[in-house]
Amino acid sequence: MRSSMTNRFILIAVLLVISALLSMALLTGFSVRRLLQEEIISQLHTELNSFARQVEKYRSGNGLINRENLRKSLRGETLEVKRALLSNSAILVQDNDSLLPFYFYKPDALPREVLKELAAWLQKPALPFYEFAIQGEPYLCILRPVQQVEYQKTVLAGVIISYASAAATLSFNNWMLRTLLLTAALGSCIAIGVGYGAARRIAKPLQLLQEQADRFAQRQFDDAAAISTGDELEALSRSLRAMGSSIKEHDLKQRTFFQNLSHELKTPLMSIQGYAEGMRDGLFPSNDQALEIIIRESQNIKGQIEDITYLLKMDLLESFFSKEEVSVNSLIATAINQIEGVALLEDIDLYYNPGEDYTLLLDGGKIVTVLTNLLTNGIKYGRSRIDIATQVVAATDAEDGWFCITIGDDGPGLSEADLKHIFERFYRGTKPGTGLGMAIAQQIAEHHQGKLEVANKATGGALFTFKLPLL
Repeated sequence: MRSSMTNRFILIAVLLVISALLSMALLTGFSVRRLLQEEIISQLHTELNSFARQVEKYRSGNGLINRENLRKSLRGETLEVKRALLSNSAILVQDNDSLLPFYFYKPDALPREVLKELAAWLQKPALPFYEFAIQGEPYLCILRPVQQVEYQKTVLAGVIISYASAAATLSFNNWMLRTLLLTAALGSCIAIGVGYGAARRIAKPLQLLQEQADRFAQRQFDDAAAISTGDELEALSRSLRAMGSSIKEHDLKQRTFFQNLSHELKTPLMSIQGYAEGMRDGLFPSNDQALEIIIRESQNIKGQIEDITYLLKMDLLESFFSKEEVSVNSLIATAINQIEGVALLEDIDLYYNPGEDYTLLLDGGKIVTVLTNLLTNGIKYGRSRIDIATQVVAATDAEDGWFCITIGDDGPGLSEADLKHIFERFYRGTKPGTGLGMAIAQQIAEHHQGKLEVANKATGGALFTFKLPLL
């Protein structure tokens, strides 16, 4: 369907080109015809004016135009006389609805039918010029009224006429029009050829893109076709392949997530089932220990489900984040207050010296969650103390500005595997936990366009750096 749509689009473009070429040919032919016609009319006016001056020069004493005077006027060797004699000019008199020859009339050039036609035209509003045919040959003529013409002892009104053949003009115009139409036809053939080539060039990559999209729909991401057209289609193909890789990676993460989830829930559920069946069968002398284990494992499952629900809400609900301008130092203080009781139980000291404060657009509750997760991790692996510090890194031409929160412990530090996988879901170190706390912290940081980094301190222990953008 996309291929045929492309073909239709290119067909429309080709038809527009052909229409433009034909219109240009016809308009050019019409314009040339008008120009040549105007040139002939201009020449006729020149000849008529010359003839009319000779006529007016030799009117009789009583103001009449008669043959004798006209004969005298057209004798001589002056240039104007020669021009008048060589021109197709004549005087005709009008008798009722007919034009009659008077002087300088050439019967072989103006037959009676033409005179009748001209007489009929004279009854209507005057035209700039007139067209007629003599034995199939086209002519142009102009007329000028003349008064006081003496014809057979009668004084009549008449006209001076000047005419010329337009056959050569029409022949040239027809030749030019044929040439232009032939050129338009050749251009149309070229346009059709180019359009056909363009249709194939566009349709084939589009077909490959459609097939690629169909394979993606069937979750086949490994055999994406590479398109090399050097234009937007190639860029679209690269985007599709990148999208396929992203979807494939997402699917792999989803499968890994559910496999890990199944494994993580399976162990405590089997433990609960085992102790519940032992209690039912009376295998334990006292059920108190079994109930404690069942309660502990149930709480473990509850914590995992809560963390999973939290992650899914962040993935699916944009409204899960509600940002407002808050003091970063106040959020740090809130997180310390929430975790301070646990630190006392584990005999861990928290050291925090507030530095320069900033007000940023944040979801305060989610930021506190990141900080408490990092502090909990420090309490889990630290020996005696956790240091919390802040630092403002000013923006430069190469990098944006950051508000950095560092949380470091004095524990044994992180292994290479920990450094590589600590932010992955369900990854757990040597201590018990759901394996989701760091993943949650990382995802919250990304939603705030922030960064969460981890490294080992030179003096020992892990150091987490939570960066929030200043803008």
